[in-house]
Amino acid sequence: MAYKDPEYPKKYYQKHKEKIKKRAREWAKNNSKRLKKNSKEYYKKNKKIIKIKQKKYYLKTLQQKKKYDKEYYNQNKKRKIKLVKKYWEKNKKKIKKWKNEYYLKYKKKLQKRHKEYIKTKNGKYAKYKYYIKRRFEEKKIKLKGSHTLEEWLEKLKKSKGKCQKCKRKIGIKKLTKDHIIPIGHPKATDYIENIQPLCKSCNSSKLNWHNNQLW
Repeated sequence: MAYKDPEYPKKYYQKHKEKIKKRAREWAKNNSKRLKKNSKEYYKKNKKIIKIKQKKYYLKTLQQKKKYDKEYYNQNKKRKIKLVKKYWEKNKKKIKKWKNEYYLKYKKKLQKRHKEYIKTKNGKYAKYKYYIKRRFEEKKIKLKGSHTLEEWLEKLKKSKGKCQKCKRKIGIKKLTKDHIIPIGHPKATDYIENIQPLCKSCNSSKLNWHNNQLW
């Protein structure tokens, strides 16, 4: 159809917008099964083309999506947290069951991914962070200061794989982290200056001893 006025369809849609939408919704409800069949058949025939288009669109709009997600999260942070908590409280048992079932089905794949991720830089940092968090939760003590993974790795390199207490050469991988002034002490900190690499036996025998006192 060639219209005399090329902008006629747009004007007609703007005037009768609500009616057109109502008709479309009613038609979709009445022909839902037919639409599903057609969409499935079309996807099977054009599967490769659709995936290529989706990837291209994703790469084009990736940065815009990230910006939008950040802005939306900052604007609706409290609301989102409340909704997540409510959903968790209502569906706690279902979520746990689903997680357990998913883990049992894909156990080998998940373990492989985890091993590969731990070898990367981000994975090492995440493991290190999780270890510290668990340790502080067990002790229920908040220490002053903090140190980075790079600082700890530099200290390990300087030790050359030797335990600072018994002076045995074990290797960097077998050394463990120890607070010189123990965590229970009032002057204890989490700065790198208060940390030393020890072997497992020396670390476990040291416990919370400092200057012949147990804290």
